[in-house]
Amino acid sequence: MANELLASSPLALALLDRDLRFVAVNEAAAEINGIPAAEHAGRLWSELLPGLAARYGPAVRRAIEEDRPILGDEVSGETPRLPGVQRWWRVHWLPVREQTEVIGVAALFHEITIEKELRDAHETLLAQQLQIAHVLQQRLLPQRLPPVPGCEVATRYRAAGSGIEVGGDFYDLVLLRDGAWLAVIGDIAGKGPTAAALTAVVRQTIRAIAKREEHPTPCLLAANDALLSEESLQLCSVVAARVQPEGAAVRLIVVTAGHPPALVLRSDGGIEPVSAPGTILGLSESPRLRPYETRLHAGDSLVLYTDGITDVPAPGGTLGEEPLHGLLAGLAGAPADEIARRIERATREWQPGDPRDDLAVLVLRASGATGGVPS
Repeated sequence: MANELLASSPLALALLDRDLRFVAVNEAAAEINGIPAAEHAGRLWSELLPGLAARYGPAVRRAIEEDRPILGDEVSGETPRLPGVQRWWRVHWLPVREQTEVIGVAALFHEITIEKELRDAHETLLAQQLQIAHVLQQRLLPQRLPPVPGCEVATRYRAAGSGIEVGGDFYDLVLLRDGAWLAVIGDIAGKGPTAAALTAVVRQTIRAIAKREEHPTPCLLAANDALLSEESLQLCSVVAARVQPEGAAVRLIVVTAGHPPALVLRSDGGIEPVSAPGTILGLSESPRLRPYETRLHAGDSLVLYTDGITDVPAPGGTLGEEPLHGLLAGLAGAPADEIARRIERATREWQPGDPRDDLAVLVLRASGATGGVPS
């Protein structure tokens, strides 16, 4: 039986007794070891292959003593055939029985040195790509958010999937020339280098126009023109809010372009959508952009978010906005950072595993502090 197994095995095969002494090997194993098959018989594994025996002998002895196979073990070491060269094999250690007694172990193995080298190279490349993607993603977001008088500000961002592809979600907070602020959140369609480039274009265009304009609409129109100048159709949904502290209140002018509506969480738990529907940017030369005006009072919060929060898969479609509204209603009066943190945590709970879309949240909470620019 043993001779038939040695002759017929497509893998390298070695039979060892309980003392890890070679009983027999087939020609494939002899070739890997660099020792004629006949010279293996009766010799200890530690004598012929001392490095391998020292590293893996204890595990093989446990397989014999516990009568337990070890499948797919990856081992590495040197052999007399190529001294000084580190090689890798995938091994199955199978206890060999005579009736009910384990008398040794069969080692079926094949070399995977090239596979291991390729895998290590792939993992190194993947790590480099992840690092590049992380750095690029961070550069597409503000390095730090400036303080806004009369407001607490908090954000959260999470890229979908493995993080190799840079997402198109972004947020920003820009000081306007009259002392008010422009809060922006947006979502470029797609992922990868093109989405990253367009994210930078849209964000920097809005920033540039905000230095000379005091209203969100011209900023979004300029971003629309930038997208239309691209050779192929490129779309971006955005919501931009002019944030103007006025004493104990904060005046808001909100303009939406094809984006989920901005929400105001009132201090009593009420939820108010504060966006008029508008045309997504990049689709038309004359997008419909209608301002919506409201005020935040002490304890009220403005919540801007991307559709990675509402487009969570659910039976028959997506969760939509109802779970978000329910979550926010229970956070009335909470600090801005707590609101942003709870939204991010809830989204993880609603969608276990890797999210399918990026997530961005920007929360501004009126603190009731005095000051600000006049209306």
